[in-house]
Amino acid sequence: MRMAGWIISIAFCTIFCLTAAGARGIDIGPGENEPPEAVISEPKEEDTYYEGVPVPFNASGSKDNDTAVLYVHWSSDRDGYLGNLVIHERALSAGTHVIMLYVSDGEDNSSAEVTITVLPNPGQEDTDSDGIPDTEDLDDDGDGIPDSWEIDNQLDPKDPMDMGADPDGDGLSNADEFDLGTDPRDMDTDGDGVGDGEDPDPLNPNDGDSDGDGIGDSEELENGTDPYDPDSDGDGVDDGEDRYPLDAERTGVDEEEIVPAEGFLIGVLSLICLAIIGRLRSRDRGC
Repeated sequence: MRMAGWIISIAFCTIFCLTAAGARGIDIGPGENEPPEAVISEPKEEDTYYEGVPVPFNASGSKDNDTAVLYVHWSSDRDGYLGNLVIHERALSAGTHVIMLYVSDGEDNSSAEVTITVLPNPGQEDTDSDGIPDTEDLDDDGDGIPDSWEIDNQLDPKDPMDMGADPDGDGLSNADEFDLGTDPRDMDTDGDGVGDGEDPDPLNPNDGDSDGDGIGDSEELENGTDPYDPDSDGDGVDDGEDRYPLDAERTGVDEEEIVPAEGFLIGVLSLICLAIIGRLRSRDRGC
């Protein structure tokens, strides 16, 4: 009986102790996980940096009361993933960036963000992406026109589209004017009265006579004849001698001189006929 009593007592004590321990479990076991706090120490909100210059990233102010281990993730809405180190540096592209920091303790996570601006660096900018910085590139926009010429003629050396523009309305683009050496702001560079777009020699006010037909190029353009073809209408008579240089049906002989000649001949023939008729009448009377 004594042995049985001990067994009962031990069993009762064991059950009681386990029950008591279960009731106090919220006190002796681990508590509910507390989310970490994400803190961006650098960069600061509205900070400004330059392209090509490293931006500091610092998340050392982030904390978690439950654990000493935090997982860090940096990103930019413009450049994407930026790394997973608490403190580091990285250069960003020019533009406005929303920098996002995510921290996690393995169970919960939190985030923080700041907005910064990265300005183009004059020493790093490469407008035409040819691998040559604008500070060393003689043609920043890659339009085939040197920056110095564009600046001298009030064009934009960073805008490749202005190569096709025609500010003076002479029919020549800015690229054409550069190639010819004419003034893109003056439709008649040599001042000879013929626009650069029609002038065969837009830098020579005297023009000359390109086809050697005796008529200056400017005059041929005004007349509608070809300054590079001595016989514009192809009638075998050079424009300089052809009274009708655009009419191949006319031979080019001076028709106004032919008419008086024909009239004179007709007049002479008429007088001869009258003389003959007069003699015939006189003879008849004599008979």
